[in-house]
Amino acid sequence: MKLFSRPRDTAGETSGGLLAQPSSGPAGPYGKRAGEIVRECAFELVQQSGLSINRSVRRRLRKRLLPRSARTAGKPSGGEDPGVPSSADWLAASSSDTRNLIYLAAIVLAFVVVTAIRDWWTGVHLDEANWLMQTEHLQAGYFFHPPFLVYELFAIKKLLGTSPFALRSGSLAFTTVSLILVHAISMKIFGDPVGAAMATLVVAALPITNYWLTLGQQDPPMMTFWLMTMYLVLEAISKERPGYWYLAGITAGFMRLCNLRSSVLPVGIFAYLLTSARDRHWLARKEPYQGFAITVAMFIPTLIWYARHRFEPILYQLRNRPGFMQYDLPGYLRFVLVHVIKEKIVLSPAGYALSALGITYGGYQSLKRNGDERFRFLFWTSAPMVAFFTVTGGSAYWAVPGHMVSLIAAMGALPEILSRTRWKRLEGLSPKSIASLSALLALLFTAGTLAIVGDGGKADSMKLAGEVDRVLGDMPVEETYVASSDYFLPSIVYYYQKQRPAGYTLAFQVFEHKALAAGKTSKYSPWTPLESIAGKNMVFVVEQKTPDGFELPESYWSEKLEPYFESLGEPNVVVGRERGKSRVFYVFACSGFKGPDELIDDKSGLARYRTTDKYEVDPVQF
Repeated sequence: MKLFSRPRDTAGETSGGLLAQPSSGPAGPYGKRAGEIVRECAFELVQQSGLSINRSVRRRLRKRLLPRSARTAGKPSGGEDPGVPSSADWLAASSSDTRNLIYLAAIVLAFVVVTAIRDWWTGVHLDEANWLMQTEHLQAGYFFHPPFLVYELFAIKKLLGTSPFALRSGSLAFTTVSLILVHAISMKIFGDPVGAAMATLVVAALPITNYWLTLGQQDPPMMTFWLMTMYLVLEAISKERPGYWYLAGITAGFMRLCNLRSSVLPVGIFAYLLTSARDRHWLARKEPYQGFAITVAMFIPTLIWYARHRFEPILYQLRNRPGFMQYDLPGYLRFVLVHVIKEKIVLSPAGYALSALGITYGGYQSLKRNGDERFRFLFWTSAPMVAFFTVTGGSAYWAVPGHMVSLIAAMGALPEILSRTRWKRLEGLSPKSIASLSALLALLFTAGTLAIVGDGGKADSMKLAGEVDRVLGDMPVEETYVASSDYFLPSIVYYYQKQRPAGYTLAFQVFEHKALAAGKTSKYSPWTPLESIAGKNMVFVVEQKTPDGFELPESYWSEKLEPYFESLGEPNVVVGRERGKSRVFYVFACSGFKGPDELIDDKSGLARYRTTDKYEVDPVQF
């Protein structure tokens, strides 16, 4: 059923199909009150349900559900009512719906099975280990993100344990729901079962979907709540049902509790309402604002937490997002180009091209006089996210919600573009063939991504944690803390080690990861403040190669650590190998910590150890 393609009446009144493309023709039988539209939609749903209903029952339904004008339109005197579907019509509709569901089920089932099998043998990701540590310290907010993921993993840990498969079970469920929502939104807007299936197939084949959106981190639930909010807003504006705005406010609230990046979606929805002649009337109604108030109310506990921490998490983002302004014009253009290349890798070139097509066509329809409202809606719920992070940079996956929505727009735009093209090379191509080829190319990139990731460094991580346990066994566990200069090393040790020390902390941070400079502070859980462990012991773990281009040997660390402890043992060296490169770790047994001073993080004397001016960044995470 194509809900968004009804013609507009001559009086300019909208009556349910609010995203329909405007028509300058005379008003048809659908230019009626909202109540009549609801009854007509109900009759259409009954028709398409595939139920076996005899002719007399169908006529009674038609009489009760449809207004007189719709029942008599086109009916010849004394003849068979052409509006009453024949048995063949019912069977054809039922068969089409069945095929549509089979396509969707096959895509989703294949995604779930492949992901579940891979998760059984892949090691835990650094982000997963870090967020699992946070579950030991439940609170209303965290430095990098709001608290939804921590509470999700806390519940999963209690119910399913802490295996990589268990930690990812929530993300697998959320991403599966996202695929279903992609299909539902496409069907609701365009009413094309093949296009909806192709949009779902392309999204399911992307490298970002098969890797990042299956890990136990904050993006999978954010993606689901993003699409769910869109769907509920569509329900509100297409059916003139104000109550859906409240449901959209709730899902947007959960979306905000996943990641602050999601703040872009309400802005996009407001921009759509502002620019849409048909739906602008919602800005004069209370329901959208009340829905947004629900979103704000759900975020208040986290906002209070931010206020108690002097808004440092937000200020950190505000200080780092304008970092692109340090470049001159050539440097900035290179900066943008690198970001686009990274996005092409995580989306695959074919996926990125389709996303760009969806945004471009949506922008064209938004600027065009009497443009298609369907593409206007998809444009404003995708383009702001993509444009913001293209301009400001950041990780390649940060704009993924926008790209997902633009892929829906692309699948809707392809039939229109191909029907109008004069380019001979495109003659004979169908949207189905283009989408299938794009999905195949995306799968090739996905296979390459998963091959690079391998087991996630599981063997090296277990080896390092085992060495920490061995050193810890020779020390009083209740008075010993695991510490590192690296934000992630304590997390990965926490996940794989058998023994539990008194706590974990960050110390001697003479280097920083470019994207994790917030690890500079020990004020945020799960780190124990250094001031509180004076007189206690440490097992200090550090990697020889730093993420900001230094290789710090054992001699540097021995010299750095010695003044801060009563006694310092010889380092235990752990050698691993990841993606063909050697990794060297040092594990120091340190007794009697004297406490921090102003020079504990001093970086002087590092210049002679620099090996590169570039940050080493995980090629999958960016």
